[in-house]
Amino acid sequence: MKLLTYKLQGDDKERLGLMCSFAFHRFIPIEDLGIHFRDMNDLIENITPEQRKIMEQACDQPDRRLLRYEDVVQCAPIPHPRQDMICLGMNFREHAVESSRFKKEQFDQERPYAVYFSKRVNEATPDGGTIPSYPGLVDSLDYEAELAVIIGKEAKNVKKEDAV
Repeated sequence: MKLLTYKLQGDDKERLGLMCSFAFHRFIPIEDLGIHFRDMNDLIENITPEQRKIMEQACDQPDRRLLRYEDVVQCAPIPHPRQDMICLGMNFREHAVESSRFKKEQFDQERPYAVYFSKRVNEATPDGGTIPSYPGLVDSLDYEAELAVIIGKEAKNVKKEDAV
């Protein structure tokens, strides 16, 4: 089960959909399941176990109304994140080597502590969307992909075998 955010052609309202393994490039509008959220942030913060179960069961029933992904305006999963994304820097060797070249320092492969940084996002770019370049503000763009993970509940010091 995968969630997505979309808009209907000619309509600015963000809507939520449910992608299921039985339907390639098609999805179920979650409002068809009687589930209503303002946006993905609202769903993440307020979905109940009962609503989640309804959504999971819908993926077991391929006779539902499906929309085609190509027929809607595709949005980022969370178009307007409520907070900065916290990122882990220097998390693979090639990036550390590239960074040391930029800083004109020798890469000694020693990292006594993790490097964290934040990404400010007021609107996330959808798959295939255009990234604005702001030529009057910056003279070049750095290409990177970021992966964000949402953990459904607060956790601390969780053992690997206890993570669900």
